[in-house]
Amino acid sequence: KYDKMEFLNPNMFWGILAIVVPIILHFWHQKRGKLLPWAATQWLSERALQPSRGIKLENIFLLCLRIFLLLLLVLFLVNPLFSTHLRNETKIHWVYPQKSLMENYKFELEDAKRKGEQLFWLNGEEVKDLTEIPEKSEIQTGINRLAKDLKGSEHVEILIPNTSEVTRFSKVFVPLKYTLHIFKDTIKAANQSYIQLENGTKLGIDKNGVFGEVQGVGDPTHTGKVVVLDETAENGVDASLKAIEKVYGIGFEIDKKRELNKKYDLVFSNNLQGIQTTDLMAFISDAKELQEKNLYENIVYFKDKLTPESSDLVFNGGLPEFILEEWLNQIGIKPVESKRSDQQIKSLFSMKKRAKESGNQWSIFILFLSVLGLERWLSLKKNT
Repeated sequence: KYDKMEFLNPNMFWGILAIVVPIILHFWHQKRGKLLPWAATQWLSERALQPSRGIKLENIFLLCLRIFLLLLLVLFLVNPLFSTHLRNETKIHWVYPQKSLMENYKFELEDAKRKGEQLFWLNGEEVKDLTEIPEKSEIQTGINRLAKDLKGSEHVEILIPNTSEVTRFSKVFVPLKYTLHIFKDTIKAANQSYIQLENGTKLGIDKNGVFGEVQGVGDPTHTGKVVVLDETAENGVDASLKAIEKVYGIGFEIDKKRELNKKYDLVFSNNLQGIQTTDLMAFISDAKELQEKNLYENIVYFKDKLTPESSDLVFNGGLPEFILEEWLNQIGIKPVESKRSDQQIKSLFSMKKRAKESGNQWSIFILFLSVLGLERWLSLKKNT
């Protein structure tokens, strides 16, 4: 194993040049002097009248502290990340479930399978047979599912088509080092499904394959507000629903307890009790055993509780997007298969560290405050 350090904002290293400011100010104040009228000057000896030369030790220490403060500020802004890596990284493959893509990369995937490398579909399932292609899933949803079992020592080879169906959102976050392989595919017809909001706004997939306001054709897939039954304990569900409402304007009526004969679009619970066949979709948290059984297609199982402490999805702020993706798929709003350039596809992807590989900004901030307090104390003591 070896420890690797990366920087989230390396461009901020230019701030190091600011250390010349305290150095210039220090020597400027050392050079300047103040004339003070004093009647007893004539009684001083010639030796006492000689100006003192050199720099006081405490002033040099203050200068070093001020330079160190600026260096800590720059370090805080660049946000260093420390993570442990294996020298021989495990290579795994995430494959978008598409027939034409599979035919194009068939030789490479069969070779990887012979080498014992792991292959997964980008819907969270393991690739057992290259000829049996499963149903498609939104790519960020699949990555979130696959990322739960990552150890941080893998290098992912991601195989996707150059169509906008890979994601309907503006960013795709990958929690480890990856390489993109983009397959040029054909253009298909756009999906005209949309959501009709109460204010008349229509939300769906636009011509660029991104979810947002559209000019819908025909009857809307869904109208009005979404009714939500939230039976979970303290978690990130309420905040996630508010985030979706703020960004897209989709309203949510939240019921803490089920009302009889009322149809619910989204249900959040810690168990299957209270889930009914009339519910459009359900999210069950803290369900390790249920997740393995995969009982119903309209139920999404979370292995952990939906809290920032136990779920990387909540901690990294990915829960709103996850809920919206699953719900859109359930009501029939599918991504548009329109052609994109390789550069457009690559710009969607970015690497996002997991919680255990997060930065050390708090430690740097505490050290910065400590050094600032010491610098202020010495400066005040010197002036008095």
